Amino acid sequence: MMRCSITANRWSKTANLVLCLCALCFVLQMVSCSRTPEGAQIISFAPGVEEKLPKDLKNAFIHYWAARARLDWNTIYEMEAPHLRWRYTKEAFMDRYARAPKPVSVQVTGITMAHDQVADVSITCVFPDKRTGKEETLYPRDRWLKVGGKWYHIWKLPILDNFL
Repeated sequence: MMRCSITANRWSKTANLVLCLCALCFVLQMVSCSRTPEGAQIISFAPGVEEKLPKDLKNAFIHYWAARARLDWNTIYEMEAPHLRWRYTKEAFMDRYARAPKPVSVQVTGITMAHDQVADVSITCVFPDKRTGKEETLYPRDRWLKVGGKWYHIWKLPILDNFL
């Protein structure tokens, strides 16, 4: 009789350990999936706009502008539309664009879906002016293109040229 209770006790401890490990893995997976990228704190949405953005576009937008906030030019280059990456090597892209200022804040104020694969996102961007040190506010339309099921940013020079 003693032997059965020892075996049952060992099984119970093993089962508890396995259950605890599974719960820990589940919690870690949920935390990693819901983590926002570093730099995303500069991004906000005007009332009622966030719900209008397709979820995959919203995620791409957040990752792109968080990369801009970190000045992570490798990520920015990879998120640019294929035609830009065809035209410029990563080195040429960085030589040309990596002088862009770090955004202070980005607010999404509207969205227009020109097509189910083309989106114009109206944003309000605050950047530091390199000459004066003061903050400048711009109101560009951020264009996005969906290729192969993935959203890509389309770099527009007028946003950048004001700060070069």
